[in-house]
Amino acid sequence: MSEYRITLESGESFMAKQGELLLDAALRQGVTINHSCRNGTCRTCLFEIKEGSVTQEGEEICMISQQERENGRRLLCMSTANSDAVLGKLQRRKRASEGSAVE
Repeated sequence: MSEYRITLESGESFMAKQGELLLDAALRQGVTINHSCRNGTCRTCLFEIKEGSVTQEGEEICMISQQERENGRRLLCMSTANSDAVLGKLQRRKRASEGSAVE
């Protein structure tokens, strides 16, 4: 079974087994990833693929648009690696009027 090195822009890295969800792989190896729902709806674990190939599973239920997928964005709770990859965390910012975080 293949394993892939997943490197975060923070410098942390972890190994993901072929077919293993990236969030599960990270947590199994003690890498802290912000997450909540674990089913593709909260968007807390949204990342951008900087290098490599990552497949989004369950696209029909994930709260991620086709345009976001085309721009290399994936949810770690619903994604598997097809190669070594470098991932960048998307920064959340707050709306001045609401004080709530948005992408």
